[in-house]
Amino acid sequence: MTVVSASPWHFRSRTALLGLLAVASLAACQVAVEPQRPMRGRSEDVRLDLRRIDVGPNVFVFDSHAAVLRRLRLAYYTVPTRVPCSGGVQARAITVDGEDGDRDQLPGGNHTLRIVFGRQSIAYDLNTVIDIETDDGTCLRTPAISQVVGLAPVSRWTLTISGEALTNTTFVGLRGIFGFAVGLGRWAGPVFVSGQVGAGQSVCAADVCGKDSNGQLRYQAALVADADLRLPLFTWEGPQASLIPSVGLHYGFASGSVPALAGAQRFSAHYLQAVLGFSMAGLTHGPFVQVPRASFYEFAIPFGVVMDPGGPDHRVAFAGGLQVRFVLPL
Repeated sequence: MTVVSASPWHFRSRTALLGLLAVASLAACQVAVEPQRPMRGRSEDVRLDLRRIDVGPNVFVFDSHAAVLRRLRLAYYTVPTRVPCSGGVQARAITVDGEDGDRDQLPGGNHTLRIVFGRQSIAYDLNTVIDIETDDGTCLRTPAISQVVGLAPVSRWTLTISGEALTNTTFVGLRGIFGFAVGLGRWAGPVFVSGQVGAGQSVCAADVCGKDSNGQLRYQAALVADADLRLPLFTWEGPQASLIPSVGLHYGFASGSVPALAGAQRFSAHYLQAVLGFSMAGLTHGPFVQVPRASFYEFAIPFGVVMDPGGPDHRVAFAGGLQVRFVLPL
């Protein structure tokens, strides 16, 4: 969970938000997906099993097995109806076992073969193959994309970075909390589960704390933490990205104080809120499945109540706000 204040904090918020947008744009450019059924090709004595695809940089990663050393010359991304090794989108690089040296050699035995096409435009909505030409004129052909084999995002932990503004009806002098939080998230079946901790500022109501010399509401530092659940409803495939509406639950905790005129007034606020969210995923136009798991950005509207069970009057108030969250695979 997270919140606001006026003046200098606004500038820092905008700067941090621009930084988050830059990080999110990088995350959106790369999504690792894996086939839901084996995708295997065999040519001569070489077997290639597709392990994963890094969509964006267009990197195809294969588990390879060869009986003897092969020298690799070129690789093409093409359609199966084309004559083998007669052209297509040419690979920018071929690497074996992640090494930069001896890129043109595929030794005998088991290895990891990476074929990099870079930011070139390649189609994911066609049945395609990859042709690899060797120095002896042999063409190794292996399946790349099949429209009947789903490609799902690789399951992994994600880093979540959020900025949010929560406001409420007057509650122990508190008018709102604003800030940033960082945490971890992971999918559990169809539900995305995440938790975050961070820092923000508590904004005090004018009738409790007055205003500063600039006529702005007074604020003070606060510690925040939260936990979230998100359940995607459906996926709409757009021209450049997929949009996913979702519903969820949000629990937030904020601890701090407000600079009341009668002296600092401490609070421990608990937020219980329903959430309506909208997220974006960088997978579209292809045999992609479980697309919400590739979400990299979410805009959410939490609404519910805030309470302080240990406060003097155990008061409950309405609380709502906005949240922007970026999800980065680890």
